Amino acid sequence: MEKKTNLKKSENKGQTNKILIALLLLVLAGFGYYYFSSSAKIKEQEKVFTDQKLELEQSLDEMEAQYNAALEDNTSMKGDIEAAKENILKLKEELKKTKSNDYAAIRKYKKQLATLQEQNKRLFFLNDSLSQANAGLNIALDSTQANLQKEVYLKDSLANENTSLADKVKLGSKLKTSAIKVASLRERSNGKFKDTDRAKKTDVLKVSYTILANPIAEQGAKNAYVQILDPAGKVVSAKGDITVNDDEIIQYSAVNKFDYVNVNRNLIAVIRVDKSTMKTGKYIVKTFIEGKPAGTNSFELR
Repeated sequence: MEKKTNLKKSENKGQTNKILIALLLLVLAGFGYYYFSSSAKIKEQEKVFTDQKLELEQSLDEMEAQYNAALEDNTSMKGDIEAAKENILKLKEELKKTKSNDYAAIRKYKKQLATLQEQNKRLFFLNDSLSQANAGLNIALDSTQANLQKEVYLKDSLANENTSLADKVKLGSKLKTSAIKVASLRERSNGKFKDTDRAKKTDVLKVSYTILANPIAEQGAKNAYVQILDPAGKVVSAKGDITVNDDEIIQYSAVNKFDYVNVNRNLIAVIRVDKSTMKTGKYIVKTFIEGKPAGTNSFELR
């Protein structure tokens, strides 16, 4: 009887051990599944992070290439394009330093990229419009007509002058501008521009003017400088200094580079301004060519 009891206890103990072993195997299997599942998920997340970072880098490289191409052209918006390119380079540098698991940084850089792309769209819209306008205003003139104008202009310039012939030619060969017009533009949220006469809503000043033909003026590459003075006499959006009238140093707001070929030449300068600094009142716009005053006009903002 005692042997049977002991045998039964032994069988129950063996059964319990089997159950414990089975439970342990299930636990180990669960841990194994969780480990491999987590590992796969981490690898997948790392791949998504890498792809998104690569996509951001490619977008920034494309934008930088656009700005480099634009800077190779002569444009009065060079300063704006260089500033926009600097923002791209800063974002690229920050992106390089991003850790492989910093998803918050990637989301932040995506938002910054979207903002820069929108600014890029507006900037190149304005720059392309300027380039097309200047390209469409080039005028070709028959050489016979140019020679006839040269004779008439030379005769009129030298008439009734008491100075020497050399002084007369020098005086008569100066280039002048006429029909200076200024459009004050407000930038809409969609990147397009609309006319405005309000100082505090002005984002861009568009200056249109004509280089008058002077057959006795020397042909070749020249610079036309535009200076805009606000009601207080301060230069608007100063870009640099030039010397005029031999010894006077002034600041200018924009420059147009052009090839002079003894015919009328229409030019446009686009000047981006800080509307928070714009004042109500009368503004003076002046043009200078080869260090000499070429034309002047005025406009008002309220």
